[in-house]
Amino acid sequence: MLRSVTVPSGYELRTLRPGDVSAWASLLDENGELGEWDIDRAEVFFATGSRMPLEGGFFATKDGVPVATAQLHLHPDDSYAPMPELGWIAVSAEHRGRGLGSAMSVAVMRYAASIGHREIFLRTDDYRLPAIQMYVKLGFRPWMNDPTAPERWHAVFEKLGVADKNS
Repeated sequence: MLRSVTVPSGYELRTLRPGDVSAWASLLDENGELGEWDIDRAEVFFATGSRMPLEGGFFATKDGVPVATAQLHLHPDDSYAPMPELGWIAVSAEHRGRGLGSAMSVAVMRYAASIGHREIFLRTDDYRLPAIQMYVKLGFRPWMNDPTAPERWHAVFEKLGVADKNS
C-alpha cells in the first residue's frame, strides 16, 4: 500500500502546467547533479506527446514559488516497458531536509498507481547518498544489472548504515 503524500507545513503541492517549463528547468539546473538545464533542453518534456504527462509531474511551492519537483516518465516501448520511471527529483537548496523530495516522489508514485502501474523504477548514481537514503526509505532497491553493482551498492548501504537487502 502506498503511503499518503505529506507536504510539510507552509508548502503546497500542485501538478505541472504548460507554462512551468522555465521554473522546472531552473530547479533541475540548481540541483547541480542532474546536468545543465535551460528552457531549450526542458521544452521537449513539456511538448505535446511527451512521455512525461504534466498531470504526473509535481511542484511543491512556497508562497506560490516552485521549490521542489518530480515527474513520471512513461516507457511504453523501450527496454523498461511497460514500467514507468520516477525522475527528475530536485529540491531547491534552501528547502532541502524538509521531506519535500519524499513528498514529490510519493505524489508521482501515487499518480502512477492511479493510472494502473503496479511498479515504478528510478535511476540514480551511487554517490548521491542523501537521495539514495530517501529512496531506500520509500522502498526502492538497486537492480544488480552489471558485475560491479553488488560491491558498489553494498558499499553505499554500508555508508548509509542501512541493511543491504540485496546480499
